[in-house]
Amino acid sequence: FPVCLSFVVCRRQVKDHMQKVQHKQKLWYDKHARERELKTGQKVLVLLPTGPSKLLAKWQGPYMVGRKTGPVTYEIICPDKQKSKQVLHVNLLKEYHERNVSGPAVKQILMVQELQPEDSSILEVGEEKMSPSRDTTTSKAAPDHLTEEQ
Repeated sequence: FPVCLSFVVCRRQVKDHMQKVQHKQKLWYDKHARERELKTGQKVLVLLPTGPSKLLAKWQGPYMVGRKTGPVTYEIICPDKQKSKQVLHVNLLKEYHERNVSGPAVKQILMVQELQPEDSSILEVGEEKMSPSRDTTTSKAAPDHLTEEQ
């Protein structure tokens, strides 16, 4: 019985602690959460898993809001997905903002800087560098029977 009694006490303590922690989390969430209201026909981005992994997700879209189905859920129209309509929580959605494409055109400029060789290791176009084993001027193993021109 003593083990059973201590188990009951431990269980009660864990339950009390969990309730306190959950209450603190709720207070923090309520303090920092902001209410979002989406309109029918509005474009949104959807946070969906990518590929086979449920843990890897990225923002996809834009998709269209079909209708509000609950206090925090919306039906999203996804024509390129297997399910053309999905009901999603508002935390998985964010407003899509169109890019401003009416601004001035941006020109791309290619800049080339001419470099001056600082040492002999940089070659001119068409010049060939000999490897040290083929360089006869510095090689001490050059045969004596050849002239300098050969």
